[in-house]
Amino acid sequence: MDIVTTIKIAGFAVILAGMVLCLIIMRSDYYSPVYKRIAPLTFLVLPVLVIVLGNYHVFEGSQKVSSCLRCHVMAPMAMDMINPESTTLAARHYKNRWIAKKQCFTCHKDYGLNGTIKAKLDGFRHLVKYSLGSYTLPVRFRGRFNNQNCLECHRGTQKFEGIKSHHTLRERLESNKTNCTHCHGFPHPNPIERHHGEAQTVSLK
Repeated sequence: MDIVTTIKIAGFAVILAGMVLCLIIMRSDYYSPVYKRIAPLTFLVLPVLVIVLGNYHVFEGSQKVSSCLRCHVMAPMAMDMINPESTTLAARHYKNRWIAKKQCFTCHKDYGLNGTIKAKLDGFRHLVKYSLGSYTLPVRFRGRFNNQNCLECHRGTQKFEGIKSHHTLRERLESNKTNCTHCHGFPHPNPIERHHGEAQTVSLK
């Protein structure tokens, strides 16, 4: 049983226990009127606590590669990344251990707690489309990748700063007018190359 399922079950149990406790307090003559007025607040406080705790663990869990592998839409990208024969940008980073852990999240941290509102809205929209099955195949990324996810690691390093074009294009790279992948290749397989049993990718508009 994974952590998210455990949180859901625990959350339901806590809320149910709170409801029972609330009814006992309100119906009992043992407790003072003050306690009886406070008791209904458990219906508000406990669900909020469960939601906050659950969301925290979802965000934490989403940082693992295994989280991406659970979704059949993302599986082709994750499987390609760990394929030693692949030459995509993500696979090269993984194979050379340039990113020791949280490989997917490190390059897509926009969806995390510190990400932008737009990224969170995009992530929520993608989740809804996936949950409802309201998507088409193959998947195509309609947005623009944020270069800051690359620059946070590469900016200031000797290898990065030693390349003249990085200085020439710095303003365009910083402002996302030019994408890092224009020179460094596809981060993942193109739609035709993506396979998970049979080719299946999703158009998230």
